[in-house]
Amino acid sequence: MTLFVNKSIYILIILLFTSCISNDDFETPEIVINQPQIEGDIISIQSILEALKQAQNKDGEHAKIYFEETHSLLEGFVVSDDRHGNFFKQLVIQDNFKNPISGIRLMIDVNPLYVSYELGQKVTIRLDELTLGIENGVPTLGVLNQNSIIAIPAFKRDIHIIRSLEIEQPIPKTIQISDLSEAHINQLIALENVQFVEEEVFDERRNTYASAATDLYTGDRLIENCISELSTVVSTSTYASFKGFPLPKQSGNLSGILTKNYYGDAYNIILNSPLSVNFTDEKRCERSYLACEGQTANDTLVFFQNFTGVKTKDLEALGWINQNVTGGVLDYAIGKFGQDSYASITGFKSRESVYEVWLITPEIDMTMTTEENLTLDIQAVYDNGNILSVWVTNDYTDAIKTATWVRLDAFIPRGPLNSFGSMTPTGPIALNCLEGKIRIGFKYQGGEPGVTTRYHLDNIKITGK
Repeated sequence: MTLFVNKSIYILIILLFTSCISNDDFETPEIVINQPQIEGDIISIQSILEALKQAQNKDGEHAKIYFEETHSLLEGFVVSDDRHGNFFKQLVIQDNFKNPISGIRLMIDVNPLYVSYELGQKVTIRLDELTLGIENGVPTLGVLNQNSIIAIPAFKRDIHIIRSLEIEQPIPKTIQISDLSEAHINQLIALENVQFVEEEVFDERRNTYASAATDLYTGDRLIENCISELSTVVSTSTYASFKGFPLPKQSGNLSGILTKNYYGDAYNIILNSPLSVNFTDEKRCERSYLACEGQTANDTLVFFQNFTGVKTKDLEALGWINQNVTGGVLDYAIGKFGQDSYASITGFKSRESVYEVWLITPEIDMTMTTEENLTLDIQAVYDNGNILSVWVTNDYTDAIKTATWVRLDAFIPRGPLNSFGSMTPTGPIALNCLEGKIRIGFKYQGGEPGVTTRYHLDNIKITGK
């Protein structure tokens, strides 16, 4: 449902610049550009976003607000820059050049925009005849076309967008990956002490911003915080001038616009420029792995599963946890080739733009043995990126997210892009510093389109003395 907003009419006055010839020598005239004087009610970005929320609460998530004869004006600072091709026909505007409270995306059918609207330039937007709603998961201002919001026509942009003489250097708002939220959407943010994950940086197929064979419209690359190891996505257009630049191997800080992916269900960061990545620390931050010593050969079987005779529906009854924690339906399934059975997963054709899926073993009792080791076999199929990792916990209760997980230094084999790789042994991985009852977790994290590598897991075994 579209909400129509009406208020009393005001006269709009625009004072144009003037110039004159000061003497008979016809010197270059002095150009005097006067600050536009605009009449109307100036309202904040935050106020119209709150009005949109009210409309959504009343009429549902697809509700929109149409401005008609309100003579309302919106002010803000441009924080997006399309000179490198990473933005297209849109301006991201926030309410202040520093410490912003809110931001909005403005769609304009003009490319490029940076020649008219500089980074940090203050602009005023006439809201009448424009519509506010959610597109691709983010608040968007433009023209209503049926039930979608499209770009303002080029011939109308000067009617709706008035440039100010004020230009400020935008100061990114520093936050943590754990703090990413709707409150920071359409704002210029900075993340400190981060790096691109090693699975991207050291993978010759994916170690650029957006020039991999699997990058259809965007290249989505994971960055992680060096301390929390939480990750998020840096998304780069395949039309960006720097799409073929290699991902920096160092660590440091980066800034970009917080937005969402095409489907509106996952946070993305979009860079204004490759210079937005300031990775000056030559040393990468090391991932923390379980550090147990000793990998001796042992003959006491503590746990074993080769999935022979097991069906997917049997996993829960056998104590396994098979869960998609991002809310999708993709999960592990039992596959079979000849007489060999295995746990299998692939995001291909899942239509899930982001997924994190766990397969977790039943509880394994380590109290009766010592010098335990883990081994298993892994096969990578149609490999377009490494998105499998192996973890362990000894405090699992009833939720994946509340358990304390420690990554295992497990070798994940690489496979061919267009066929099957070989089933490859992994381990032994020492577990002898763990006590009590443990669970091993296999985390599959990616998104379609993007990395959708298929994995087969088999012969998962723990031995001890």
